[in-house]
Amino acid sequence: MIFTFKGSNRLKQEIQSWVDEKLITPEQAKLLFARYELSEDAPWYLRSGFILKGLALLLAGMGFLLLISENWERFGTPVQMAIGLVPLLATYAIGFRFLKR
Repeated sequence: MIFTFKGSNRLKQEIQSWVDEKLITPEQAKLLFARYELSEDAPWYLRSGFILKGLALLLAGMGFLLLISENWERFGTPVQMAIGLVPLLATYAIGFRFLKR
């Protein structure tokens, strides 16, 4: 099989909703769970999406920093200060927000 449903949370939820709506019986749900191997963990290549997203975020951040560093001398002093202070203040604000939760 080219595509596998092994460990698919979406299919698990869908089957459970079918049982809740009385479209299928719990026994049929167990058969579907067994047929599509939903009790097992998903294969590594289905769980590795976060690696690609992290790599994309890292490359985008590096590109942004490269753009800023290339034009640093062209920015005036207020802009340079803003570039330094905005991330600092944003980090403090986010930390303060999580502290209040």
